[in-house]
Amino acid sequence: MVNGERVQLIATRAHNDGADFIYGALQDKVRRDLLNCKVSRFASVRTRRDDGLVQGRKPDVSVVDTSRRANLSMLSYARFLDRGHLGQLKTKTV
Repeated sequence: MVNGERVQLIATRAHNDGADFIYGALQDKVRRDLLNCKVSRFASVRTRRDDGLVQGRKPDVSVVDTSRRANLSMLSYARFLDRGHLGQLKTKTV
């Protein structure tokens, strides 16, 4: 926060280089092993804390099992995440 307002932080070049490396390594793994996964640098996820507060997250790299979201529209995918199935998707913020 700056002067009481939220501001977006821009990652450093070293941070982006690390995220790019991880993204590339995961992409290679998915392709090599023919995994049914989507690797993304642009996913957003909604999480719910134990006290019920909903928060948005933008992980640097996400890996999602595509069989879990293949039949979901973008709107229903957001609802799917909002209903607490996030742990089942095995997403991880890096």
